[in-house]
Amino acid sequence: MLEVEITQQRSIHTTKWEIILGMSLCQVIKLLKQNDDQIKSVILVYNDKDPLSADYTLNLSNDSILLHFDSITQRLKLIELYDLKKVKLKYFGNCFNSPQIVPTIENINEIFGPTRPGDYNRESQSFLMHFPGLTFFFNQIGPQVETKPMHGLHSLQFPPGQSPVVSKIYIYYGNVPLEFSLPPLPVSCFNRSVFLDKLSNIVENQKTIGLTCRLMVEAHAPKPYDPDDHIDYLDATVHFDDTCQDVLSVIGSPSNVYYKTDDKIKIHNPSPAVSLSQRSQDKSDFYYNYVNFGMDILFDGQSHTVKKFILHTNFPCHYLFDSYFPCNFELIVRNHITGKEIIVTPPTRWPAIQEIFDNRHSPAILHRSSSTNTTNPFGPTFCHLVNDDMIFEIRSRNGQCIPVCVNHENPDEIEALFERIAKEQDGRLDILVNNAYKGVELLLMNSGKPFWETEPAMFDEINNVGLRNHYYCSVYAARLMVPRKQGLIVFISSPGGLRYLFNVAYGVGKAACDRMATDTACELKKHNVASISLWPGGVGTDTIQASEYNAGFLKMLKKFDKPETAQYAGRIIAHLAQNPSLMQYSGKIVTTADYGATYSIPDIDGEYPTNIRSFSFLVKQVPALSWLSGWIPGFLKVPYWLWHQASNKF
Repeated sequence: MLEVEITQQRSIHTTKWEIILGMSLCQVIKLLKQNDDQIKSVILVYNDKDPLSADYTLNLSNDSILLHFDSITQRLKLIELYDLKKVKLKYFGNCFNSPQIVPTIENINEIFGPTRPGDYNRESQSFLMHFPGLTFFFNQIGPQVETKPMHGLHSLQFPPGQSPVVSKIYIYYGNVPLEFSLPPLPVSCFNRSVFLDKLSNIVENQKTIGLTCRLMVEAHAPKPYDPDDHIDYLDATVHFDDTCQDVLSVIGSPSNVYYKTDDKIKIHNPSPAVSLSQRSQDKSDFYYNYVNFGMDILFDGQSHTVKKFILHTNFPCHYLFDSYFPCNFELIVRNHITGKEIIVTPPTRWPAIQEIFDNRHSPAILHRSSSTNTTNPFGPTFCHLVNDDMIFEIRSRNGQCIPVCVNHENPDEIEALFERIAKEQDGRLDILVNNAYKGVELLLMNSGKPFWETEPAMFDEINNVGLRNHYYCSVYAARLMVPRKQGLIVFISSPGGLRYLFNVAYGVGKAACDRMATDTACELKKHNVASISLWPGGVGTDTIQASEYNAGFLKMLKKFDKPETAQYAGRIIAHLAQNPSLMQYSGKIVTTADYGATYSIPDIDGEYPTNIRSFSFLVKQVPALSWLSGWIPGFLKVPYWLWHQASNKF
């Protein structure tokens, strides 16, 4: 059992380590790693979809210690002890909690001394006892206690053996109960190192020419009567084209120096015919890693001058999490044409930056597949170029997900959903994806059966939720989009709307979806609202994979050299919604593979899915000709006019 000493407004500590309020998340994680002989289990908890919406917590689950970190500064603001049976606790050497000592109200009052009257919550029947920077929680006291604060603790009367016991302890900075303010970085965390307080960019002639850094160092002569006055601040400036000596003289030595072993960008060199002797003379670029600043500086291998700055936010959902302290930057980003400006900080969201720029280029996608650690559970990120001198790396998945359970067979529930959207989102709806579908299992069970051998009710089972509800949703979505003169409605369809696939009920439903997209587009065009039918390729969804009737579908899926993931259609739709040429696609059928190839949008694994218009793919479906597919170039595709002829019913 771990034995911990607590210090109000400051820390918890053992004989080997101390966790102090104000410490950085990186420092605490490093400390816990170094003491893994005592700390056996650590769980990091954060909001994956919106990392800034709630505190990060480190749960030392075996010892019932919960550390709360502010999500923006990533510094410790609250220490919570939540199950006192798992830990021994001391205060100035006096044990007040152990298997032999129960932390009752009387024991706490004896160890910690007199205090002001606590707070009683009648609803939860809990009592809180406050000290400066320290709060004890006593649960289930019961309704019989005296609740007048003026009488104090001694007025509380309890039956013998039923004195309330501490259930939870908070340690925090400050004198105001349960207000968790952040203290300065503790002096013990410096260890003669330099830390970054704030960083901003220097802009001249509409270009960033360097960075200004406000640095924190341990004070040479701290005031003994002010324990928080232990930090001195220094200002330093680093410019592009500064030499290594210039950088070292203003911000000090880096934590590490890293030399680039290869440069994949050289493949784009317009003069690739470089002699072997010239290549041997090339000198690798190299980085100065300033871990405490959350910053890297890239130097040119030939001139040894600064050519790039990399600033890290250290979000837990990033590949490099825990490699750097978070960089507290404030960057001026200005649209030089319109004059619009925004100050970008770590909490800034990408849409806020996009709003000041009219042109929206497709981003580069970073997979890190060639990194030393090839395990990247967070997926790729998007790299957006801004003003030709900044690149912002954006998480591939973000935003707020609000799941709502809706029975799409019930029109009243559909209407209620859109009423809720109108109320909660102030009448705004940007995208509707009509993808709800009920009949997957029934479709797989009856695939290939003649329609007269199936029950007539199968038509309703497949198309009530899959066609009829699409019309209802589109009506209510259009009522929100038309007044705002903006929006996108997507119908998820398939080649079953063009030629026979699976069975009659399925084909009729998909053909109707295609027609609905076209006809709604006719009426929505003058309101600048787009309506599109989207055809994904072969997709093995979780529902299909789990079905006991999936053998036929999985056999068909094997014909695709590269099937799509379920996320690929989402990528295409997200790009469509931001495409300045969106209305050119309205009323048309769009295939995911075609659109992805046009705008260089790979699937989440970095590969491009099989295109169902590819001659190579179509020839492969004919057993007698399948051997020819390998000889046909992938860029040869069936023209859309020929597809149209294939569906000609006249």
